[in-house]
Amino acid sequence: DDLQTFQLNQFSLFNGEVKVFTTKSSGGNYYVKIRVPGTSNGVRKSLKTKDEKVARRLAEDEYINIRGKIQAGIPIFEPKLKELVEQFIEYKTGHVESKVITQGRLTTIKSQLKHLERFVGDRWNSILAIHAQGDYYEDYFIFRRKKNPEVDNTTLINEASTITAVYRRAIKKKKIPANTEPEFPPIKKSGNKREALTLDQLRKIYYYMRSKEFLDYDKENLHRHFIRDFTLVLSNTGLRFGEAKKLKWKHVQIIKGKKDNDKYSWLCEIDLTGDMTKTGKPRTVQGRGGYVFERIKSYSRYTKSNDYIFVDNYSGQELDRHYFYRSWKAMLKATKLDRLNYDVSYYNLRHTYATFRIYAGTDAFILAKNMGTGLQFLQDHYAQPKTRLQRKELTQDIDDPELKSILEEE
Repeated sequence: DDLQTFQLNQFSLFNGEVKVFTTKSSGGNYYVKIRVPGTSNGVRKSLKTKDEKVARRLAEDEYINIRGKIQAGIPIFEPKLKELVEQFIEYKTGHVESKVITQGRLTTIKSQLKHLERFVGDRWNSILAIHAQGDYYEDYFIFRRKKNPEVDNTTLINEASTITAVYRRAIKKKKIPANTEPEFPPIKKSGNKREALTLDQLRKIYYYMRSKEFLDYDKENLHRHFIRDFTLVLSNTGLRFGEAKKLKWKHVQIIKGKKDNDKYSWLCEIDLTGDMTKTGKPRTVQGRGGYVFERIKSYSRYTKSNDYIFVDNYSGQELDRHYFYRSWKAMLKATKLDRLNYDVSYYNLRHTYATFRIYAGTDAFILAKNMGTGLQFLQDHYAQPKTRLQRKELTQDIDDPELKSILEEE
């Protein structure tokens, strides 16, 4: 044994499974080292006694305790939260490879667990130290809202679910005790009663975002010019926030009208690759507002094929999320849309697009494909505008006198 070079007064128990010893620096106090199958170092701890007989008894008790844990499947070593998170991400990466989840979903999971890392901080290495504090996760939602006041309840619920999934997998693998599963405070899902914006609300957003007050806030780097046009792209194409944010010039084709020179009639065709979409499947999106991309080219410093469309004009990097959220928040305050009894976010623009397309008579199957969503979801989610469109058919009078008389008799 390598430790024999500095061990004194050494003796063994249980056929060498346990070694008891003192060292030159222990001040006469005994230590115990117990072999644990599947590990190289085993368990080593101080018995805090100088009496050999007491040390022998304590070492025997320690060995029996450890053997009992092994047989019961209880972890011997204090696990590290960081290690459990890494193992969970590796596990989910395997799900991407087997196409159980998409790459986009894995990216979301990684992002959620980054928030966990920031919340835990110095205790990132000790899951039992976290558990010892009792209701440790009671303040998680408060912490997140301090970092990002705009984060909605649904996002927080999803983060809590992912964090809980990390713990549950570790419990299932018998790496941590079952009683360490985190408990989060009750929170209701975000209520967004009006997911589609009205025309009046949409006008308020557009008018303010093209105002001097909005655009001149950051006129050197033109961040808000990009945000204004990002908003127009979402409402004209139905793209998801993340999909539009990843757009590069190579993904977009501007289709100018041949007969009509009015730029506002220009269309666009957007080719999304699988790694850009929520579903992990590539799709081609047809939309209005082709002129918006032409306008971006007039002020962007990065317009080559592989450049981001919504870009930091200094660095050429993808425009950071905080610019989008800060600008949106400023718009909501200026237009007083922050005073509504429901949240208004970029998410609403996608629903507004879908609602307006349905009112325009777009076929549900074609619309679902364009938006990258399921036909059933689209039909269920937008049943109200579809029913309103069918109002005439559903409420027209019965002309057949014989049928009228039958109904009257009943």
